[in-house]
Amino acid sequence: MKQSVGSFDAKTHLAAYLERVERGETFVITRRGRPAAELRPVESADSQRRAALAACTELRERLAQRGSSVDVAAWVREDRER
Repeated sequence: MKQSVGSFDAKTHLAAYLERVERGETFVITRRGRPAAELRPVESADSQRRAALAACTELRERLAQRGSSVDVAAWVREDRER
């Protein structure tokens, strides 16, 4: 669960919050009671790649169910060339 922390408190105790974030905690930084930012651990590149591959696999499966013969790999190659 994300914890809320005011911007002044976050600024004043940033080092302590960063230590907690390194242990896996996530904070929503608020300004005047409204969410302004999120302080959370950085995802590893491997984690991001796995998520992207899972999304591509899901898209391919959904397209196959519709009977579409779209080549997702071709879309990715085309997008990279831009």
